[in-house]
Amino acid sequence: MSKSQVLGCSFAILLLVSLADSAKECIQCFGGTADCVGLNKVQCTRENAAVTAYRMSHIFPDAQAMTPASDSYYCAEASYSVFVSGENPNLPQIPEFPEFPENTQVVFKVKGCIFAPTGNLCDKNVDVNGQFSCRYCSSDNCNSAISLGCSFLVLIGCLIFTRFLSN
Repeated sequence: MSKSQVLGCSFAILLLVSLADSAKECIQCFGGTADCVGLNKVQCTRENAAVTAYRMSHIFPDAQAMTPASDSYYCAEASYSVFVSGENPNLPQIPEFPEFPENTQVVFKVKGCIFAPTGNLCDKNVDVNGQFSCRYCSSDNCNSAISLGCSFLVLIGCLIFTRFLSN
């Protein structure tokens, strides 16, 4: 096999590997800490990206406006934590989230797919007491390094294979 054929074959293999890994996958969960224990991985779709942005908008109001519908997806994670007490009645209104008795630590989490943001959707949180966190990224499974490690191993394997063919 000539060097140009090996080089062409290498590019074809790398192209196929990159296309095979092009579907965005994110970890998804909505609710309290117990709801987000397992790694529920989902393929990003328009539907689940819209749902995640809607749920995030209860604690980060710009989430829907800054993630217009597109074919480009990110993974996002947002959370809100507060100690519920008679002195802290100012809580966000989160649909489908239960009422909690006083003297309870409450955590609300949102993880999932979102459309590519047009700005920093984590800049502004709702004006209530509590602790907020928010982040988003463009790689598969933001909370897991497994996908990146597998892609790297496939790339190394392809390079070794093409080196073997060229000898």
